[in-house]
Amino acid sequence: MKTLINTLNSASFIKIYFLFSLLTVISFYHYSFAQTEYEHGILWVTIDDKVKTDGDSRTDQVRINRIFDRYNVYSFKQALPFTKEESLLKIYEILFNGDDTGFLQDIVDSLSGLLSKPYQSRISVPLYNPADTFWVFHSNDWMWHLKKIQADSAWDITRGDNQIKIAIINFGFDPSHPDLSTQLLNNYDPYDSTFFDPISAWRPGHATTVAGFVAGQTTDNNTLQPPGAYYCSIGYKTKLVGYQAGFSTQLLTKGLHASEVMKADILNLSCHGGCRLDTTGYERTIVKRILDNGTTIVASAGNGFCLGCYFNGIKDTLWTLCDSVPSNFQHFSPNFPFSPIYDSRIIIVSGTEKMTAYHII
Repeated sequence: MKTLINTLNSASFIKIYFLFSLLTVISFYHYSFAQTEYEHGILWVTIDDKVKTDGDSRTDQVRINRIFDRYNVYSFKQALPFTKEESLLKIYEILFNGDDTGFLQDIVDSLSGLLSKPYQSRISVPLYNPADTFWVFHSNDWMWHLKKIQADSAWDITRGDNQIKIAIINFGFDPSHPDLSTQLLNNYDPYDSTFFDPISAWRPGHATTVAGFVAGQTTDNNTLQPPGAYYCSIGYKTKLVGYQAGFSTQLLTKGLHASEVMKADILNLSCHGGCRLDTTGYERTIVKRILDNGTTIVASAGNGFCLGCYFNGIKDTLWTLCDSVPSNFQHFSPNFPFSPIYDSRIIIVSGTEKMTAYHII
């Protein structure tokens, strides 16, 4: 272990050990996935150069406006106005109240020369972690995960750097938690300035748990532990930027915002937005831009037989059963939109359980 760590500078070390710490983030639980795969009323399209916007939901093209009126479009604007990538500036977000299937078909049939590559937003799924109070009172071994990855060997060399920013897109941040109150750089989502509300958030505490594993407050020797800050983390001298998760376009938008605007060194996602490959190219282009900015993407593989993607011989399908294997199962598949199928530089981590620690040579 020390041979490996001695070859790394502080920033590289945190990225590598952040990967190993995430092995404990993904646990197995049964979750009923929403019956609707796509988020209603949200569509991304690439706009042709000759189309000009005219107000919040109008353009200078009669054909577009006529179809927009038919499907009650109430917003038509740039999806990623903050990016410096020219091709991404041509992506526009359409918000509407009409029929999704009919609208999509009308764009393909009637507006393909003006609006192209229609992309539907998938509903995101969190990958939950068990509730924590010294990890549910494991007998005298509450921090077994840190022992398993030999964190104590790493701490002899470095405990992180406060110049390193790790962006976490997840559900249910509690910025007042004793282990996060000094670690989060923000108590609101920096993309839309919405303050975190852990009480009303989806599954309160999931983001808090993930953030705590990554860089929760940790008390050094000969210092006073803050009240309630009961567990430690691997890279506790780094800083965290929190984003509330949503559907797949929000994962992409907020991931790019973390990289381009907040200058995050690492982007962590312990949730996913579906099992199907995007053929429009939007996801691949955005993922590439994030990585080209120098932001490392660390994403979870899924929850195996309880919640993950598998290939059935025809297409990737969501796994939702913990107690049986579907007859058409062939192999597990990556989650989207942050998938190594788009870019091999993405780091994917799997889950683990409490066993004898493995040694890295």
